[in-house]
Amino acid sequence: MKACLVTYSASNKQSAALLLSYTDHLVQRMAQLLLQQGKVTDALKYFERAAELSRTEGEIVNALSYAEATRTQLEVSEKYPQLSQRLQQMGAAGPGMPMR
Repeated sequence: MKACLVTYSASNKQSAALLLSYTDHLVQRMAQLLLQQGKVTDALKYFERAAELSRTEGEIVNALSYAEATRTQLEVSEKYPQLSQRLQQMGAAGPGMPMR
């Protein structure tokens, strides 16, 4: 997907239409960035919004799958905070790094 920067102007319908065509993908990417930053609750909201904005069945399934995985991550971190902290430490170590 090509990167596209559009300045939104209420009087510029063409720019608004172009922006809307990229919205669902941008919302999905924002959700992924929030998840990487550890902002899981915010990411969940964006994944759910991405599902609402999706245009194809595949996009809907993808967004809902991420939303469900994120929801599960929230539940695990609430029920098992020590496990959640350990998993975050392992993730911070990066792939291929030894676990303690």
